[in-house]
Amino acid sequence: LADLHTRTANTDAATEHLERFVCDARSPALRKYLPDAHTKLMGLAQARGDRFAELFHRGAGLLELLTELDADPERDADWCEEVLCKALRALADAKALKPTDPRARLALAAAYARSGNAKGAAAERAAARTNAGLGVLTAAGHARLGLE
Repeated sequence: LADLHTRTANTDAATEHLERFVCDARSPALRKYLPDAHTKLMGLAQARGDRFAELFHRGAGLLELLTELDADPERDADWCEEVLCKALRALADAKALKPTDPRARLALAAAYARSGNAKGAAAERAAARTNAGLGVLTAAGHARLGLE
């Protein structure tokens, strides 16, 4: 449905459907489509000049790609490290644009945890918890923060 809205230039509806998919896709069968969904959201954000959303979806999409690659025993560890660095940079830049956005903080916490920076991950989770009441986190996001 999001692709149809994109082809008919209804970018607001396309964004809404893709965002809903990203929030709801937690089963392994659907998770494999998350990198593509984030890439599409990044492109839609670029088209409307939303730098925060562009950076957030770039970083989140790269993290999802790394999760997908974890299952591949033949993956190139150096390339994966480079992708992680790009995800960290995009998410840090997104956080700088909207420091109170808990989604950016939560994604950055995941990237820090993946890189072995436990203190950075804990700090970002704490900041996300502090800002969780701002209405942008999904139920899954609240659950990850222990705020169900």
